Amino acid sequence: MTTRNLQELALAVMHRLSSSDIQDSAVGARELDIITKRYEEKFAELKFEGLAYWTSTAIPLEAFNAIVRIVAHEAAAPLGEAIPEEQEADGAGPAQQIGVIGMKMLRKHMRRRMSGQPTVGEYF
Repeated sequence: MTTRNLQELALAVMHRLSSSDIQDSAVGARELDIITKRYEEKFAELKFEGLAYWTSTAIPLEAFNAIVRIVAHEAAAPLGEAIPEEQEADGAGPAQQIGVIGMKMLRKHMRRRMSGQPTVGEYF
């Protein structure tokens, strides 16, 4: 399973929140600290709700974009940014805050997640 780390999460969150281009070195200690704390708080909630199956430091690629949106929503105010809005992937409906879109994406991912259990087949 391909994963992303907290530094990659912080960079992706800053890209999502900032209208200007962010370079890899542009995520400073303050931003990294804010984003990491918001992620840890949200990760605990998601774990409690059964929506996080990974370790806190290795975010699966399949859930990464959803987590970026959720954390960006949580970190926007402390970073002095407005909470961005976007439309869902299908383009239907009005624009919504990215945290709402992220939770929908994560719930969709969790519904489709493999159980890891073997499947028994019957052949005629």
